[in-house]
Amino acid sequence: MLERLNCKICDGFAYFMGSRRGNYKKDTTFHYYSCPNCYFSFVGNPWLEFDKIYSHAYYNGKGADPYVDYFFELNHPESTIRKYEWKGLAKVINRFVSSKYTQYYLDYGCGSGGLVRYLSNNFYFKCFGFEEGSIASHFNDISLLSKVDLEKRKNTFDIITAIEVIEHVIDPLSFLKEIRSLLKLEGVFFFTTGNAKPWRGKITNWSYVSVPETHISFFEPSTLALALEKSGFKPEFQGFLPGFSDVIKFKVLKNLRYRSESKLFDVLPWSMLSRLIDKKFKFSHHPIGIAI
Repeated sequence: MLERLNCKICDGFAYFMGSRRGNYKKDTTFHYYSCPNCYFSFVGNPWLEFDKIYSHAYYNGKGADPYVDYFFELNHPESTIRKYEWKGLAKVINRFVSSKYTQYYLDYGCGSGGLVRYLSNNFYFKCFGFEEGSIASHFNDISLLSKVDLEKRKNTFDIITAIEVIEHVIDPLSFLKEIRSLLKLEGVFFFTTGNAKPWRGKITNWSYVSVPETHISFFEPSTLALALEKSGFKPEFQGFLPGFSDVIKFKVLKNLRYRSESKLFDVLPWSMLSRLIDKKFKFSHHPIGIAI
């Protein structure tokens, strides 16, 4: 039997829950652990060669996660299904900003930079992106910040997003504390990640863990609330926000392996379908963070 590991959220003991062979690194078996106190689950032996994980192949849909293809999004911004997500997230973000002042916005882990471009083109925000992967060298039409730049921008941003990022992070508390340091007081941190609660006790059966090379940290809503509190945030549960229907629409089409939009998608009753899908997967149950 594998040893117990310490939980990275509450420091309690986490117990071995099962293993999965790598999706991309097929010679490695990855071991999953869960904490019975705060319900944080994680890969206990993550692959740490990040230059090999987040390579050109990864961003081209031929790497560790076959469901992503950021170069297609970069080269086909008018036809990619990711447009649905950008549209939905823009509605969410606009809900949290004040129109009285210039809003400083950062998309942390911005992928192809599409959300930054969408907001820059449609809203009066000062928009920035941060992306450490190899794709970042392929675009120069957005304000892209480096790690050094971020160090100089403490307490700068009104809102930060991290869309499907935190599940890639080895140390969630360090990540959240960095985000908090970049936000102004009462700034908003909005992020998305899978909800592990429906899979409690059977984490290895969840399709979200099928890419153990990249998805290594898994959260229930209460886990994230605790992590936010430990990192200088007040967690708030907003429920099903305007824009979530579009975000869920994108997620469904992505998982069905579509890349390009179609008018056929738009005739479906997404308002109703998204609610039904959310009822099962509980996407909207995660909190946001308010910097305190």
